[in-house]
Parts: sequence; structure tokens; C-alpha cells
Amino acid sequence: MDPIAKEILECAGWSNARLFKELAASSRRERECLVSVLIQLGEFYNRDLSLRHGFPSIYDFCMRQLGYSR
Repeated sequence: MDPIAKEILECAGWSNARLFKELAASSRRERECLVSVLIQLGEFYNRDLSLRHGFPSIYDFCMRQLGYSR
């Protein structure tokens, strides 16, 4: 079973209280990861690495290489 399907099945079996707790914890981890990504993107931008890797802008790099949406 793939990890996403496994997590969906596991989550479906949680109590309401556990789901509330796990969602809050996941949200905290997401914010921590986002901060790290933004710091790294800033450094990537400061070094002009998007241009050095053939992307015309950091925006283009984020869209094409990292798979972000507008």
C-alpha cells in the first residue's frame, strides 16, 4: 500500500480528539517547513542560482523546478 493511502486509512480510524491533536501538530510542522523553504529560497535568490541553472527568474524556478503554482 502506498504511504498516502495508508495515512488516509489510519487517519479515518482516529477519534475526534486525536484528529484535532494531530492536525494541530501537522500545522505546526508545516509552518516550520515553510520557514525553512523561504530562508533557502532567499539564499538561492541572493546567489542568483536560478539564472545559473537556466531559469530566467526565481519565479520561473519555483514554478518549473519546484512545482509551485501561481
